[in-house]
Amino acid sequence: MKPLALLFLLAFAPLYAADLVQGNILITTDFLQVDAAVANELMHGNKPATSGKEWHSVLAGLLQDKTTTALASLSVTTKGGQRATVESVLEKIYATEFKPAEGRKEHSPAVPATFSGVDVPTPCAFEMKPVGARMEVDPVIAPDGTTIELTLAPELTVYLGDDAMVTLPGEGGDKPVITMPRYYDLKTQTSVAIADGGSALIAVLVPQKEDGTQDIAKRVLIFTTARLVKP
Repeated sequence: MKPLALLFLLAFAPLYAADLVQGNILITTDFLQVDAAVANELMHGNKPATSGKEWHSVLAGLLQDKTTTALASLSVTTKGGQRATVESVLEKIYATEFKPAEGRKEHSPAVPATFSGVDVPTPCAFEMKPVGARMEVDPVIAPDGTTIELTLAPELTVYLGDDAMVTLPGEGGDKPVITMPRYYDLKTQTSVAIADGGSALIAVLVPQKEDGTQDIAKRVLIFTTARLVKP
């Protein structure tokens, strides 16, 4: 480094340090499902929210509305400048690879006699899918001491059920012996500035129905709220 550049850094380092306001921050992210008409009114209506305080009032109203479905909520407290992660998930483990079925030997009982491992493929490799809500966030308290800058990546994974991959005949009809889970993800990655105690609508997403198609009549709103907390 050149001497002039080094002198510049040494001279202004105290100023940079002074800009780093210390303190604790409580960050909450809510996933709310509403009718598409409600979401459209919030974004394109005659009186859209124009500040963090107004968005916080909108959020409070939606949480009290019986037509709103709260899908998930995450909260974490961390210091300014310190990354935090939080999750509330169920680890869903499922098979991804199988060994072929060995097959029955000659003179074995006829189907639908009691089945055993020779009748179906054997799982030999597995994966884990976290079902639920997760968030990673990097908060910074701005030099004014009241504005909170957030870089965050919230995500919600919804489990839709299992599809039958292999079935075998049994009493009362075919029974699934190998299934594969179905999921969909709702996630965003963004950066926002929020006044202390305010909220921001950071994403509007379309959920899926149980059959895996988009539910265009619904919307999922992702709100984030940030508050300064005294030590």
